Amino acid sequence: MAMKVLLILLLVPALALADDLAAAKKTFTTLVTDDLTDAFVTKALVSIYNSSREKLNFKAAANAVIDAVEDDVVSQSKFYSPALAFYNHVSNMKTFEKEFIAAATPSLGGAYRKLLKRAPKTQLAYSKAVKQLITKKVGKQLLTNVKKALSANDWKYLVNDFYSVVKFGQYGISKVA
Repeated sequence: MAMKVLLILLLVPALALADDLAAAKKTFTTLVTDDLTDAFVTKALVSIYNSSREKLNFKAAANAVIDAVEDDVVSQSKFYSPALAFYNHVSNMKTFEKEFIAAATPSLGGAYRKLLKRAPKTQLAYSKAVKQLITKKVGKQLLTNVKKALSANDWKYLVNDFYSVVKFGQYGISKVA
C-alpha cells in the first residue's frame, strides 16, 4: 500500500506538469527546426493560441507572434549568427516581414482559419489541432509561396543564412548559389 501511495505522490506532480503543447511543439521541431529553445517555441505557440481565442485574423495573429518573440531572438544562440547575417543581407526587414506574411497567408492562413473554425477551448485541444493542420505539405507550399514573393537575393539570403538551423533540405531546397 505504501508503494502505491508513493507512486501516486510521484505521478501527480508529473501529470500536473504535463505539456499541453507537446504535440504542437513536436510538429514545429519536425517540420521547421530543432534549434529554438522550448521557451521560445512555447511563447510563439501560446501567442497563436491566444490569437485564435481572440478570433484575430491571420495577419494580426502573425504580427502578434512576431511581437511576442522578436525580443527573444537574440537569446536563441544557434539562430543568433544566421539572424544577424540575414538582417545584414536582406534588402529591407520590414518589407521582408510584410512579404513573408503575405506569402504565408495561403498556406498557414488556411490552416489558421481551420483552427479558428475548430475553436479549441484548451491548449491541449489546440496542440492536437496544430498537429493535424500543419503538415509537411503545408510547409512545402509555404516555402514555394515565399520563394515566389521574395526577390531572388532575399530568397538566397534566407535559405543560405538559415540553412544550418532550418530544415530546408527536407523540402528539397538546397543552398542557393
